[in-house]
Amino acid sequence: MPDRRTARSFRWTTALAAVAALAAPAVVVAGPAQAAAPAAAAPAAAAPAAVEAAAQQAANVWPVLRAGQKGANVSALQHLLNFRGQTLTVDGDFGPTTTAKVKAFQQSQALTDDGVVGADTWSALVTTVQSGSSGSAVRAAQTLLAARGQAVSVDGIFGADTAAKVRAFQAGAGRP
Repeated sequence: MPDRRTARSFRWTTALAAVAALAAPAVVVAGPAQAAAPAAAAPAAAAPAAVEAAAQQAANVWPVLRAGQKGANVSALQHLLNFRGQTLTVDGDFGPTTTAKVKAFQQSQALTDDGVVGADTWSALVTTVQSGSSGSAVRAAQTLLAARGQAVSVDGIFGADTAAKVRAFQAGAGRP
């Protein structure tokens, strides 16, 4: 019998992958469908591997971010940097402080420290959040959900309200 927590974790990761895909408008149609395909095909026993595959897919569809950009994608980036140990104010502005924190994070991960957030940097930043999670990574997911039309509080708590908004987002994106 499949573990309900594993299945739930898989659904939330798929939702995060779908939210991530929407961060890159050019990939909206292809990104979510590709991220969801392994979910539908994977048996419940393979869910942990599928969770990691969905997280990797999410990292591959995020937009390239660099100094000078502003908005929800930058706010999500800043939340994820905080989650990964950098300390910065989340203001949605990719300014000099965010650039320095991105470079520090890239150095800590043995990535090219160019201050540009592309697929390799996203792969190191993106993480799975699920019901019961809390903190900056949840704030990142909530920020992206809110930017995509879900009326969710960005409070860092993955409770019943966030779970409902994820399900609503999934339904709107054709997700199970």
